[in-house]
Amino acid sequence: MTGLFLFFYDLLGIMLLPLALAVVQVHLLFRPKQRRPHLQRLSLILPQEHPKTGRRVWLHAVSVGEVLSCEPLIRLLRHRNLSVYLSTGTETGFETAKKKFAGIPCFYFPFDSRFVCNRFLKRIDPDVVLICEVEIWPSFIWCVQRRRIPLYLVSGRMAEKDFRRYRRFKWFFSGVFSMFSGLFMQNHTYTERMQSLCRHPRLKTLGNLKFDAVCDHLNPTGIAELMPKGLTICAASTHRGDERKIIPVFESLRAKFPQLRLVIVPRHPDRTREITRLLDTHHMPYTLRSEQNYCRTPVFVVDTIGELMEVYQHCGIVIIGGSFSGEVGGHNIIEPALFKKCILCGKHMENFEDIYARFKREDALITTTWRDLAQDLSGLIQDRERAARMGARALAVVRRNRGVSGRIVAEIFEFPCG
Repeated sequence: MTGLFLFFYDLLGIMLLPLALAVVQVHLLFRPKQRRPHLQRLSLILPQEHPKTGRRVWLHAVSVGEVLSCEPLIRLLRHRNLSVYLSTGTETGFETAKKKFAGIPCFYFPFDSRFVCNRFLKRIDPDVVLICEVEIWPSFIWCVQRRRIPLYLVSGRMAEKDFRRYRRFKWFFSGVFSMFSGLFMQNHTYTERMQSLCRHPRLKTLGNLKFDAVCDHLNPTGIAELMPKGLTICAASTHRGDERKIIPVFESLRAKFPQLRLVIVPRHPDRTREITRLLDTHHMPYTLRSEQNYCRTPVFVVDTIGELMEVYQHCGIVIIGGSFSGEVGGHNIIEPALFKKCILCGKHMENFEDIYARFKREDALITTTWRDLAQDLSGLIQDRERAARMGARALAVVRRNRGVSGRIVAEIFEFPCG
């Protein structure tokens, strides 16, 4: 039955392909630099061909967070002399992958059509395929299975909103999930949700790859020399609407703490003009990171990609963007925790619900609201010891949950593949 629905799913994709091409053409009129990514997704540009000298692993990590979380896993795979091919689904993810993993072929994930996916699989010829977190593309999964290539979901995530969607179409996705060789989830809640969708014989809880992140492999980019000195608040991975609230809060705090500085790191740097217009409205001087000048202004806007970890290292307090609205679901709190930073976030951390719950249990972050943000920040600025204690507890939570990469590699490569 699943095979029949997959046939119609793929047929629908073929029928929609002309429309997709038309949309691509319109998109290219406004963003011509996207020409290569679009051509690659359609398999008109394939990853560079390399002679096959050993076993190959195709690892898919859709965006920046997943790409960064896969670094320890990639190191382990390469240590075992496995060749890694890394695909991403977003522009920021692709740029981060290229900067982070020199020497590893990086490319955009293919359009979910059997014809396109098979062209990629033929070119890469992987021995194992790993999908990080929750990227379920039925035609791709079907093509991998038909080629008898072991396929694993690693650091699997099944947030409540995803679970509701998959459960609605359980009659279809149960068969899709059964095509995996193993489903390795981040926590017991996600495992239980997956089990209600698919009773897979190799469904296990192995942990979240993000906990294996380390901060001793940073490649300095020069941003540290440009950042403002002194007490600095970082508004990290902000989305539309976040800056509109954060800038007035910062403005009010500066009346009390004149030396305070703000670093804004938007999730999507193409929103920089929108942010600078807001700053102009508030008559707030700012410096853009791309200008390559030392920041002597109250606000520093990081309009580049892949430098957030280094920014964390030189900030005192971190506000997690995208966590005050249910539209986004929050961002990674493990990264600032690695530097023992005091973390503030909203209550909407659905994308990181397990991590967020662990931090909350250990009093390792502060959950706040837009209304209370100024008061919470003021309290932390005046009580530096409290901020330091919270940062230390945050790092301790991370350290207690490490070892996920090793467990994943052991499960996959200490067992017969196939």
